[in-house]
Amino acid sequence: MKICPQANISGEIVVRSEPFGMRMARKKIVSVAGEMNFDPDATNDILLAVGEAVANACVHGSSEPGISLIYLGWHCRDDTLTVIVKDDGCPSMPLSGWRVKTLGQGMRIMQSVMDSVEIIFDRGATVILKKQKLPGL
Repeated sequence: MKICPQANISGEIVVRSEPFGMRMARKKIVSVAGEMNFDPDATNDILLAVGEAVANACVHGSSEPGISLIYLGWHCRDDTLTVIVKDDGCPSMPLSGWRVKTLGQGMRIMQSVMDSVEIIFDRGATVILKKQKLPGL
């Protein structure tokens, strides 16, 4: 069975960098994972990673907490869910010499539960998370 019952499911929402916005993003991604037929364990992994990415966007990437925006987008193709979290602020960590191993627990958590984690710093930060359905599920 394919994760994506329809070809190329995609969407996006924009939330404020505040607790209510974080809750909206988490609620939406649970709905998306369910619509795409991820099993409960994979859905929890996706929720955890997206929650970390959104929290990082609120804490590290919001130039004006509560006012700044966080963009959450997703698409599903070939049994892989891709989630994109983008903030409009300035990252609080230096860009030169940046290494994954120097980051806090949030990055490690995202890497441990997702198949792929990529971060791009350019006018804010963009986190790209990918999760593929395991064969036979």
